[in-house]
Amino acid sequence: MAHSKYIVCIILAICLCSCEKQEHNIERIVVEGYIAAGCEPIVHLHYSIPLYDAERDISFEEMVANSLIPFGKVVLSNGEDSVILSGGINTDYMPPYVYTTTRMLGEAGKNYSIHVTHKENEAWAYTTIPADCKATIDSITMENVNDSLVGIYAYITVPENEERYYTLQIRSNIQPILSACPFGTFCTSSATESNQIRIKVYRSDYGTLIPNFSIQDNLDYELHVAEITRESYEIWDAINAQAITQGMFFLSIYKNLPSNISTGLGYWCGYNTTSARFHTNTL
Repeated sequence: MAHSKYIVCIILAICLCSCEKQEHNIERIVVEGYIAAGCEPIVHLHYSIPLYDAERDISFEEMVANSLIPFGKVVLSNGEDSVILSGGINTDYMPPYVYTTTRMLGEAGKNYSIHVTHKENEAWAYTTIPADCKATIDSITMENVNDSLVGIYAYITVPENEERYYTLQIRSNIQPILSACPFGTFCTSSATESNQIRIKVYRSDYGTLIPNFSIQDNLDYELHVAEITRESYEIWDAINAQAITQGMFFLSIYKNLPSNISTGLGYWCGYNTTSARFHTNTL
């Protein structure tokens, strides 16, 4: 559900972690995957990008294209049944090659594993779709930045005295694929006494932070709050923390970013979501 150029830049950041050059020459499978309640799984595969490739004068698209894994094998299991995902080109995503299936949709409260193989390389990962999403989007408001831009803020009520973790996702009527919102992670411990959280909605394009919305765009948006596991929260929270401390959004070299992929890099997450729509001209 939540894939975008933002995430591609995240994974590039993971791949370009600060290590010795010879370590970067060892290819490792990178998994970018998620499964949401009621939805089909989405998995992207590519190899880690060697440091010498990152230092060459080639474009972002070329680096991604050179590292794609278009003929891998991805086995999805819920502990009872297994299915092999089908791979194919889908230009709505970046990277534009997706492994998915309609034969196994996500179910709330279930555990899901994936086993990835390509040539002599393989990787494993496990995740859980939370049993429910106990967050509620109370309202979405805007604050004027200037005559043409507004900041968008969501007011979200979370459960009292429960440890819950969340991340924001967004899409528009012209961009139907849900994208992760930069700095969009939060947990119940950050709520006010009224159990409410106020959070600004950010977007990203190829790692460039977009903090505001144009009122001239005349677009309909759909904001999702996805409940996630603590492990998934720690991955996304670390990514956001790195972005804040570096000052340049996913354009620097990163190290020590967490991953839940065994013998590989990246992430495999489960989501249970709630959503609300808004339009910048009608808030």
